[in-house]
Amino acid sequence: MGGREDKVIKICNISYADIDFIEALNKKEAKGKVHSVYRNCVNFIFDDIPLTLFNNKGELAPSCAVLEENICFTDINLEKNHIVYIKNNSLYLNDFQINYEKSLISDSTFPINRKLPQKNLIDNYITELYGLKSSILETLDTEDSFVKLTLLTLFDGYKNLIESLIKNKDIESAVNKILGLGFGLTPSGDDFITGLMLTLRYFKGGQEMYESLKEPVKKRLSVTTDVSRWMLSSVIKGKGRNCIKDLLLNIENNNANIEPMIKKVTLIGSTSGKDTCLGIAAGLYILKETMS
Repeated sequence: MGGREDKVIKICNISYADIDFIEALNKKEAKGKVHSVYRNCVNFIFDDIPLTLFNNKGELAPSCAVLEENICFTDINLEKNHIVYIKNNSLYLNDFQINYEKSLISDSTFPINRKLPQKNLIDNYITELYGLKSSILETLDTEDSFVKLTLLTLFDGYKNLIESLIKNKDIESAVNKILGLGFGLTPSGDDFITGLMLTLRYFKGGQEMYESLKEPVKKRLSVTTDVSRWMLSSVIKGKGRNCIKDLLLNIENNNANIEPMIKKVTLIGSTSGKDTCLGIAAGLYILKETMS
């Protein structure tokens, strides 16, 4: 289905956007296609670059932008392969003209080599984050034999990857066992790897392990979903969601109450945010175990 360039019924404004989103659109008369449509967001492709537009319920992430308005994208007759285009610093999406020229621009790149929290708090953080495992089990039908087997494989794989990173041995094999494994748009194993890698990148002492994960993850991207591939490609570049960055910042600052920040991360998807938190817990545990 093609976009209609002769009719606009609503003008919207982007409130804030990731710099990669804006740079991708700053090509005169560029055209792209819708990849997928959900209630609170739409994914589209411009020159092989995946971009996501959220309504005002969204949260800033790599290659994403957030609207001022609360549009339900499933109600505006968008379909896969629908044409979207750029003209005069506006994105045209079906009957919507979306202005981005005055949007606030942010950078989703994570800092590196930040100071680890106090030792007595690291264990508390790990315990609190890892406690979400039980919440994940409550969300899924653990009586289903396939679900049960997948979960067992995942949790065994998480343990294996943690041990591989601590010993600096068989890392690629450990990544291969969990990347692409799980349920949803971003499989659980991929969410775990996301939290793990961003944590290792963020804190001092983890950079080398972060780097050791990049190539194995990159080699394995073809086996996972499109949305997850985009997410992990951003992680390889050191980019991630703002709510994850905010959680790590509060851990760095020795905040004794990180529950509000954890809650924001757990709002990602059905179990994606919780799986990400397990990855963050794993990253903190590895850093603790390898501290000199």
